[in-house]
Amino acid sequence: MANNSFGICKYLIVLLFIFLSTPHLSLSSHEEEEDIHDFLPKYGLPRGLIPRNVESYTLSSSSGDFYIKLTRQCDVQIGIKDTPVWYDEEIQGKIWKGNMRVLSGINIKVGKLWCPVTGIRISSSDEVVFLWRCSGHEAFSAADFEKLQLSSNPRTTTAFMSKSVV
Repeated sequence: MANNSFGICKYLIVLLFIFLSTPHLSLSSHEEEEDIHDFLPKYGLPRGLIPRNVESYTLSSSSGDFYIKLTRQCDVQIGIKDTPVWYDEEIQGKIWKGNMRVLSGINIKVGKLWCPVTGIRISSSDEVVFLWRCSGHEAFSAADFEKLQLSSNPRTTTAFMSKSVV
């Protein structure tokens, strides 16, 4: 009987140890940790690259895989030509120093076509370069991503980058 009690006690101690040593497994996003806009500069990317309406995000620091959930889809007008960029509610890809690759959930308007953005990189001349599936690219000044504004009307400029104060 005493041997059985010792076995149960040992089992409970092991369960308690596992429970106390793995609280991070229950977190599915970085909401309580760091805002994604503060996190992007650690990868050499501008804060305003992602719209302000982020609901949650996850990031694997080992593989660079990320997933961002926005509260809603939104348009972004970037640069002096106000180039339209469309952010879906869900954005995912891989991130590493100065790059986002294998992207889905971001589209750029080229002429009359919307092209899926497959990558974003920072060039040596401090430009943010959007690469799209239609074998093209567009470079913007990093200053175009300093500030981010949101309006309330989706699909008519719900989010746009600006140097002006919000």
